[in-house]
Formats: sequence, structure tokens, C-alpha cells
Amino acid sequence: MGDMGSSRCCCTGSLDAWRMARPHSIEEEAVATEAVRRGTLLAENASLRERLLPAFAGAENTRRRSDHAIKDARKFAIADLYASCRLS
Repeated sequence: MGDMGSSRCCCTGSLDAWRMARPHSIEEEAVATEAVRRGTLLAENASLRERLLPAFAGAENTRRRSDHAIKDARKFAIADLYASCRLS
């Protein structure tokens, strides 16, 4: 039938196809599952980071604008107080 030294199997046609068709061990399956899980988590992490960073930047801009508005309000309040005391 088939030559034992060749890369062909008499039943499936190719030794590589036979190796690919055999059942994997539990360890191999666990490693493959973990690799897929890790890849999925890394992709999800990148997606969340893309959405989160602009939100943080917006919050920081709002904080800076608020700080600036508070400083302006204090400055004008002191100026108004000074002007009203000076006019009295």
C-alpha cells in the first residue's frame, strides 16, 4: 500500500492532515483557549482605552476652565469690593 518512509498516509492522503485531525490534549486546548482569551482581553482593553482617554481629557479641560472661572470671579469680586469701598 503506502510507503512508510513517505509523508503520505495510506488512509488520509497526507501525514500532516492526519496530525492536524488528531484530538488535542487538554493542556494544548487550555493553552489555545488562554491565548484567544488574552487576545480578546487585549483588544477590549485597547478599545476601552480609546474611549476613556478622551473622556479624561474632557474632564481635565472642564476642571481647568472651572479653576479659571473661579479665579476670575475672585478677582472681579475683590475689584468690585475695592471700588465700592473707595466710593463710600
